[in-house]
Amino acid sequence: MRLEGHPIQAAVASRTDEPKWARICMDHLTIEDGTTISECFERDLIEISYGDKTQHLQRLHKTTGIPFEEMCFFDNEHSNIKTVSKSLPKVKCIYTPDGMTR
Repeated sequence: MRLEGHPIQAAVASRTDEPKWARICMDHLTIEDGTTISECFERDLIEISYGDKTQHLQRLHKTTGIPFEEMCFFDNEHSNIKTVSKSLPKVKCIYTPDGMTR
């Protein structure tokens, strides 16, 4: 994904006890042009499991090679923001209580 000439690599870090169901949802939910949510992300950049967000970000760091200080983590659960901020202090964490929009 590119925005104004700056390369941006986006990933999914989702905690659920139903990862298969979450992937099915991503395969069926679409954005305005008909693209599925899954198609918006490279397959190896989708981290869905019961583990905490710190584990997700560590695996994404290993997969992408992106340094933690270049990562920006958005989450609608304040506990996830606190956990990541404490465990991975170089990751910029942004609390989004109402989710994300344009």
